[in-house]
Amino acid sequence: MELPSADFNEIRLFVTNLNNDYYVKIRNLITSHFMWLLPKEIEDFKLLFYEFFSLLNGVVQDGSPIYFDDKYIPLICRAIIFERLNTAQQIEIPRQKTINQELIRKLDEKLKSIDKYLNTPWFLNTIPMKMPSLSTYFNIQQLELLESKELSPREYDEKFHILMAPQLFKEDLEYFRMKCSYRRADIVVAYIDIDDFKTFNQRYTEAKIDQNLLPQLMMLFEMHCYYHGYAYRYGGDEYIFTLPNTSKKLALEFFESLQEKLKMEKFIDIELNPTISIGLFLVDNDCIYTNREIEEKADVLKNKAKASGKNRIIFSWD
Repeated sequence: MELPSADFNEIRLFVTNLNNDYYVKIRNLITSHFMWLLPKEIEDFKLLFYEFFSLLNGVVQDGSPIYFDDKYIPLICRAIIFERLNTAQQIEIPRQKTINQELIRKLDEKLKSIDKYLNTPWFLNTIPMKMPSLSTYFNIQQLELLESKELSPREYDEKFHILMAPQLFKEDLEYFRMKCSYRRADIVVAYIDIDDFKTFNQRYTEAKIDQNLLPQLMMLFEMHCYYHGYAYRYGGDEYIFTLPNTSKKLALEFFESLQEKLKMEKFIDIELNPTISIGLFLVDNDCIYTNREIEEKADVLKNKAKASGKNRIIFSWD
């Protein structure tokens, strides 16, 4: 692997942060619970980091390209993924405090030095190294004790009191990302939009839609996702779902079934049944995006579903 000299210090920082902020913490946690014993996998990673940093220390930076043995590329890719998510999460806090577009742009620019690697051939053609996971060494009860975070108290949307309040979405997603990481399980986030909603309002009036259509539609959403995840009301015609421990196959079947139920539903004084366009975004354990970015990407997929003919489902993995 050939790396421009200008990127050398950045890559070294990324791998250093992966070592210090992830590997060392896991290693110390394991040793403290198991009488200072280290599994072979942990020992192997310790050796790999030692070899890599020894290699870096021997590099002469004279402006020439720097070459790495291919065996280190998966480690570098993992470090980039780790750095990207951590940096994005750090940016979220100040980003939420302002509406000033200049400040938002400058904060977002901090990700550009990392994002430039995501489309390089060597990154795209490499499977990132799988790092040690606590779930390999601790049982579920102990994992839950190590991280005692609980689901936020339930709040219903302020108008209809049927679906979850929108502010719970990001909190719930953060909770499920942590819990699913222990179990190597994926999460599906769905952004849903009622097709031609303005036409419904014009044809039946907003009052009748609020009384005869939306409550019944939201009850259908709530009943369909009960014990599978949560549905949140984002507005009159937009909704979002969080489904933990859900695969592509299960998600497709789940939302096709929801579309079919909606087709068969009977609404009082409303002859035309609404259809819904759905954008599905898969959040796996390697997802490099923040909860806000995941919401935005699901929204983009929903818009693609509407633009491609409505009553459609578009996946992030299509």
